[in-house]
Amino acid sequence: MKTIFSDNSVMFKDKPCGEYTVLKGFTAPFTARAVQNLMQAGYMVQPLAEPLAPLSLHNDYVGKIRARDIQAGRVYLYPSYGSVSRSGLLPSVPSMDQIGVSAPDAQQAYAVFNDMREKTDQNSAPPQNRAVKADAFKTDLPVQEVFDVLATAELAFSLSRYDGVKFGYRAPQYKNLEELYVNSRTQGFTYEVKRQIIWGNLVLSGENYLPYYDKAMRLRRLIQNQLLSAFNAADIVHIHGCTAPDFTLSPLTGCPSITFLKEGRAVTALAKPCCEADLFVYAQREGV
Repeated sequence: MKTIFSDNSVMFKDKPCGEYTVLKGFTAPFTARAVQNLMQAGYMVQPLAEPLAPLSLHNDYVGKIRARDIQAGRVYLYPSYGSVSRSGLLPSVPSMDQIGVSAPDAQQAYAVFNDMREKTDQNSAPPQNRAVKADAFKTDLPVQEVFDVLATAELAFSLSRYDGVKFGYRAPQYKNLEELYVNSRTQGFTYEVKRQIIWGNLVLSGENYLPYYDKAMRLRRLIQNQLLSAFNAADIVHIHGCTAPDFTLSPLTGCPSITFLKEGRAVTALAKPCCEADLFVYAQREGV
């Protein structure tokens, strides 16, 4: 029996989940659909106990796991939207939340992805025997900065529900409503999450909305259009996920490189130190 580990953003029935103190005491009402699919495929799914398990599932909505895997010589597969069910995944950044696979190489990542994906997924192309074309994607648009703005803004909005009143952890000591909010959220979130919430609220504030959030939304559309144009000439497109000279200054941990692989009408992202052999193996198995 194959063993795969899952972080605490993926639900297991009657088990605690969530990395935040704000979710202390919460137990999952059901098991995530992706985990159920893996168990039916013969996997033993266990909670993640160490940072670099051989095979593991994550919701890498900020790119932190992808960056870590690249530095460790591993790969991270981010599935096409809709190919893997998000039922049972704790929401953080709804438009970017997705259960991804961390693995030693692309072949193993794809094998797990194929077992946990929805069998009714209509986005994948049937196997085809044709040559695979690859190309490097070049853009002068600020890809990493756009990702940072949109991800932090959505995270700040999504986590605003945990106020200590209706949802989440409530601080034991407070004198008024403002202190209840401040103490509950200060004690309930980690330093990294609080940093992202502050950044997200900053770009959503009145004076910053147009120059940051609205502009990032417009740039995202331009980046999408450029990628779609690139796929007219290639099946595999490689892009540097970080355009800033020093991505450690970013509010989120950047991802040095991402490779997009076309799956019929959808696109799967594979973050890794670029290795053409792995990419062609993946593309051949996926049928592009």
